[in-house]
Amino acid sequence: MRGVMRILLNFLSCRWKLSSKSIIIGMIIFFGGNYIILRSMFARNYTNETKVGHSTEDDGVIVKQNVYHNNRKDNTNEFIESLVDKSQNVGNGKSPHKFNRETEAPVGNENHIDVKNVDHENKKDGKFKIALLIISCNRVEVRRCLDKIFEHKPKDYPIEIIVSQDCGHKATADVIRSYGDRIKFIQQPDLGPVHGVPNNMHRFMGYYKISRHFQFALGKVFEMTDSDSVIIVEDDIEIASDFFDYFLATRKLLEVDNTLFCVSAWNDNGKEDSVDPSAIDVLYRSDFFPGLGWMMTRKLWNEIGPNWPKGFWDDWMRDPKQRKDRSCIRPEISRTKTFGRIGVSQGQFYDQYLKYIRLNNQAFPFRDYDLSYLMKSKYDEEFLEKVYTTPEVDSQQATSKGASDVRITYNNHYEFENFARRFGLMSDFKAGVPRTAYHGVVTFFRGGHRIYIAPPKNWKGYKEH
Repeated sequence: MRGVMRILLNFLSCRWKLSSKSIIIGMIIFFGGNYIILRSMFARNYTNETKVGHSTEDDGVIVKQNVYHNNRKDNTNEFIESLVDKSQNVGNGKSPHKFNRETEAPVGNENHIDVKNVDHENKKDGKFKIALLIISCNRVEVRRCLDKIFEHKPKDYPIEIIVSQDCGHKATADVIRSYGDRIKFIQQPDLGPVHGVPNNMHRFMGYYKISRHFQFALGKVFEMTDSDSVIIVEDDIEIASDFFDYFLATRKLLEVDNTLFCVSAWNDNGKEDSVDPSAIDVLYRSDFFPGLGWMMTRKLWNEIGPNWPKGFWDDWMRDPKQRKDRSCIRPEISRTKTFGRIGVSQGQFYDQYLKYIRLNNQAFPFRDYDLSYLMKSKYDEEFLEKVYTTPEVDSQQATSKGASDVRITYNNHYEFENFARRFGLMSDFKAGVPRTAYHGVVTFFRGGHRIYIAPPKNWKGYKEH
């Protein structure tokens, strides 16, 4: 095949004086943009006479490199990749962040980071050491949470399960102990009021006790295990079947991208009518800390643990002093769902939002896919280009049936809140950041197409109001 193609290229270039790139463009049209055919003929048309491939390790990141004899790089493959990628992405109406299998990662792309092969000193047998922590109090329904965890816990990856209980509720403790040596069970010893709470905040004592419990439990996890990371869920959380696969795959990103500080299984706007049900593989970066099933590293705990707040720990995590412009990974379709209406929040948001969150019901094998597109160095340019090349419409036109992806512009917090309420999204801000937002952009799915609620293109950053 290589010989035939070489003869054909020489003939065409001599007969009609066409450049190689012109001929390739014509062949793309001739083959109907068939990527597989072109790739087999050109992109993988390397022998030891023209290319030697190898990998180098730089600061713990394996970077695929290509070395060409005579220090000459043939850019034919890159040219074909760019043409085919553009022909496939323009007008397809799908998220540009779909996964590509590792085996189909662009050959010859020196910027491709092989996140599947990241090495780390805390890994054992080539694996990160991950623990799962369940925060419990007085819910005997913790059994529902635990049963799903053991149902979906991977058999090929050791994950230590730790349950930490506050409140001293005996019936709940009995349920937890019934799991025997499959778990480690710890109990928060201080059951009294939290000291130092301002008088005008005593009515929120429950939030202060939760913060104290998190501090105790997280400290104990990293003290009693050699885990380099921990996944945290609460006792009213039910997990999806691919929950663990999702976290095992994304853990690597926390190692190679210091602009990330957590991975969450939760989409705050993940209601049934606001997500694309087919987008089981789609993940996003978010500037909003979601919680409700999330993962942090030992390194992050060492950073924030000493300054842990007395209360409202999750809002404290969202504060710019802690977030430091870092982001989290979150899915289009949640891998967790809460069934606990009654708690310290007294049902806040539950009846309006939380009970309608869609829990993913079709497992996706995240560990088989390349997630390096989520790294900031790759993600930002593509995401922002997609958002700001999407047609701008007003909010009335946004949900018209048959419409393609659209963008609605908001200029201030008030306008965003109005749009969010109109579409049934969560409208609140935390530290100036709307829920799920990235670079100020909130995205959801409605009427068969994607809608972006976005600030102007010259957006200058988040501001508290």
